[in-house]
Amino acid sequence: MKYVRNLLMFLTLAAIIVGVTMLTCTQPLLAKAQPLTPGGPTTTNIVTDKDNATTQQIVCNGYNMTVYVTMTQGVTPVSSVDVYVYFSGTTSLFGSLLSQPVFSTGATSVAVPCTATGGSSNPAWYNPLALTVNVTTPGDTSVYCTNTTAFTVEVAGPGDINAGGTVNMTTVLLAVSAFGSHMVSPPPPPQPSFNGAVTVSWVPSARAYPDADITDSHNIDLANLVIVLSNFGHHY
Repeated sequence: MKYVRNLLMFLTLAAIIVGVTMLTCTQPLLAKAQPLTPGGPTTTNIVTDKDNATTQQIVCNGYNMTVYVTMTQGVTPVSSVDVYVYFSGTTSLFGSLLSQPVFSTGATSVAVPCTATGGSSNPAWYNPLALTVNVTTPGDTSVYCTNTTAFTVEVAGPGDINAGGTVNMTTVLLAVSAFGSHMVSPPPPPQPSFNGAVTVSWVPSARAYPDADITDSHNIDLANLVIVLSNFGHHY
């Protein structure tokens, strides 16, 4: 009886330890950051490469979106930072860039690769959410600054470039109409979008449809059309 009781106590203790370990490991790194530390760098601009002059920007599940963060030194200069991008109001990490060097003077613009994963378990799955960008010390021991975007990002099903919940003829026509368009100039800012003077089939056009850039290649090419067409008829 004593042996059984000791065994049960051991198994209970082991379960508690495993549970605490899993909880700790599944939390984003930022959850362990210390309170805000003033005097460090601050963010001055946050945009994406799918900025289409609206508050909603779409990224297909399983694909990427680049978030460009511009920052300047504060009263206490630093040599490098970690940058984290979250869906606001959640602990879902969208992307991060670690040990990023910061210019001693002027502005530093960094491109944070963000990946939409998780399907319907993603908090932004057909639910437009703002992004929260936190800049921390390397190793995430303190937070220099935090900022929430004015725009929102919505995770849609693969090929659903207008977040309509299905890939239909409307989706295909949007992709075809944007085919051949590309960024005027490559990132980083101030031109991280398809807005302004883009070129569609060699003819100047006012704008294209940047959400059709599923592959995050900064141009709407055949690869993007193939993704849309291969998911034709899907409902999400």
